[in-house]
Parts: sequence; structure tokens; C-alpha cells
Amino acid sequence: MLSSTPLPIYPTGGKHTLTRDLNKPSVIIYYCNGCRWLPRASWMAQELLTTFADDLAEVTLRPGASGQFDIHLNEQVIWCRKSDGGFPELKAIKQRIRDQIAPEKSLGHSDNHCGPLDCDTGKTR
Repeated sequence: MLSSTPLPIYPTGGKHTLTRDLNKPSVIIYYCNGCRWLPRASWMAQELLTTFADDLAEVTLRPGASGQFDIHLNEQVIWCRKSDGGFPELKAIKQRIRDQIAPEKSLGHSDNHCGPLDCDTGKTR
């Protein structure tokens, strides 16, 4: 049974606010709900939040138009399923985000040579 007890609100300076560093970049993932792409979008969001925990203000999931799977960094499209020809490899998205927000950051195994993956397009060669 769900509790009807309200969640606590923690006041700061007499106002109720959510904490978010507005100086850090934000990622928005638009996904087609009708296509059932929420799990893919959620997984990507989780991976980005894990990799860029100290570098991003937020990763937001937003239902989009039919067939849409787009990733925006600070309101700039960094991946569009329709124009880029499919879903991105996570490695390519991490590299694109890193290159823009924290070029000095190591991505560990995601920094290795792309092999059969084209680093620029994020697609298999």
C-alpha cells in the first residue's frame, strides 16, 4: 500500500528550491514513447550520469515525436536518429559530450581506438 505521507521539502533561505548547478551543461534525450524507446533512453541517461556525474547538471528524458530519438547537449543536437541514420553507440555519445564539456577527461576503455566503429559517425563501418 502506498503511503499518503507527503515527501519532506527542505527550505533554503525561506524558499523551496531544487538544487542544480546552472553553470554545468544539461543533456536532454527525446525518445518516441509509441516506439517503446524509453528503456533505451533510460539506459543512456544512466550511463551518462555515471560517466559525467560531476560534469553535468542533469540528464532529462522527454517524450518526443513519432520515431524521434535525439540527444541534445545545451540545446544543441549531438545525435538525431533520423539524420544520423540510427541509434548511436554509447561510446560515440560519451566521446562527443566529453569533447565539448571536459576534453581532458579520460573515458577509460571508451577512449580506445574505435575499431569497427567510426568515431565520427558513431556507426559500425
